[in-house]
Amino acid sequence: MQTATESLPVKPKKSRKGIGGRPSKYTPELLRKAKEYLDTYQDIGHRIPTLAGLSLAIGINKETAQVWSKDKNKKEFSVLCDQIRMIQEQLLLDNGLDSTWNSNITKLVLSKHGYTENSANNQG
Repeated sequence: MQTATESLPVKPKKSRKGIGGRPSKYTPELLRKAKEYLDTYQDIGHRIPTLAGLSLAIGINKETAQVWSKDKNKKEFSVLCDQIRMIQEQLLLDNGLDSTWNSNITKLVLSKHGYTENSANNQG
């Protein structure tokens, strides 16, 4: 005896890629605004360019910017995010070395760039 589910034909799942949903905010205009942020971040009161600042400037969530920065189809955005990180790192180093900026905050943010503080204490 067959059950109701056994007698139904199995339909292959269709790809939903490109079907429905909201259109992407990623447009040439948004990319232009993102590039503009690198030139104007100081004008809007940011000491260093950040992904959060970029996201605010172009009107997207920071998580969206992080996803786009890793998307192979959004290479220009990815390069822009890399430039933000490099400028940020260089400004932190320059202003931290001459004590222009608070050393604790500088150290904290530089840790996001892979810098660590090594302890000279050897208890061996």
